[in-house]
Amino acid sequence: MRTAFMYRIGLAILLGLSVPSVLHADDVEEGRAAIGAGDYVKAWRLLRPAAEQGNADAQNAVGALLLEGWGVTPDATAAASWFRRAAERGHPRAQFNLGQLYDAGRGVSRDYAAAAFWYRRSAEQGYAPGQSQLGSMYALGEGVPQDWAEAMRWYRRAADQGDPIAQYRIGFMYAEGQGVDKDHRQAHAWYRRSAEQGFPAALFSLGRVYENGWGVTKSQAEAFRWYREAAERGHGEAMEVLARAYEGGLLGLSRDPGQAAYWHDRAREAKTKAR
Repeated sequence: MRTAFMYRIGLAILLGLSVPSVLHADDVEEGRAAIGAGDYVKAWRLLRPAAEQGNADAQNAVGALLLEGWGVTPDATAAASWFRRAAERGHPRAQFNLGQLYDAGRGVSRDYAAAAFWYRRSAEQGYAPGQSQLGSMYALGEGVPQDWAEAMRWYRRAADQGDPIAQYRIGFMYAEGQGVDKDHRQAHAWYRRSAEQGFPAALFSLGRVYENGWGVTKSQAEAFRWYREAAERGHGEAMEVLARAYEGGLLGLSRDPGQAAYWHDRAREAKTKAR
């Protein structure tokens, strides 16, 4: 499986100021506030002129508006162009965003080497999502030589900043013995750090940890708790686990055909949305 858990460009990435600039600063601040309020038409009106005048935060924001279709017709190619303009001015979020587009082949031709290049530019400025994605490129050997030690190094830098995806990936490396000795206790610790931030894959993995007793005391109640939380956060496989548990009376549950049908339906909906 290639790079899972891509970071969706959202308000946290869009609104963060990175490159100090006084050029159009008031308009950019007001544009950011408009985005937070969901007034994307106003945001576009304020941010586009600032972007044209070279404000990197505005350029990154305009790229995100175009990519997501917030207040404008979606245009991934134009989004990539704006991200590039900001990235070339040293904006770490724009560098990361441009890397994501190359990684996914969205608005540009898919190019893992280019993705790794821009992730590295972002990572070297300390931007945690860039560090985490660069770690994944090393783990998968995409755009860079496969190197578990480098993967762990970049994951750890992101995880130490609280990045939940990097924390999950470190847990997975310990669980599977990827470049490190297999260590279920370490896996559990890192999964929990990620899960406490609500990351669905980590929540699901904790369910498996407790169901199987990997590095912890086996507990059906704890397994159900984590599977349920993962399912509530949209994890399709967790939904299927709950459906089977209610069907067969597993995980300490009583059989409940209604709940089984409910979770089967939710799982099918999740698969349809993922396509």
